[in-house]
Amino acid sequence: MNVRVRHPEANDAHGRGLLLVDSIADSWRSGPSRHGGTVVSFVVADAWPA
Repeated sequence: MNVRVRHPEANDAHGRGLLLVDSIADSWRSGPSRHGGTVVSFVVADAWPA
């Protein structure tokens, strides 16, 4: 599955999802969903205090 981070213009209605994930996640990946479409999973280290 080939997904890419977009850099939308301020007035674009779509295209910010992966940009947000990429900016806060320590790592992320994507792959095909068994229901069709794409699934994105990500890791945010230290999201909650231990």
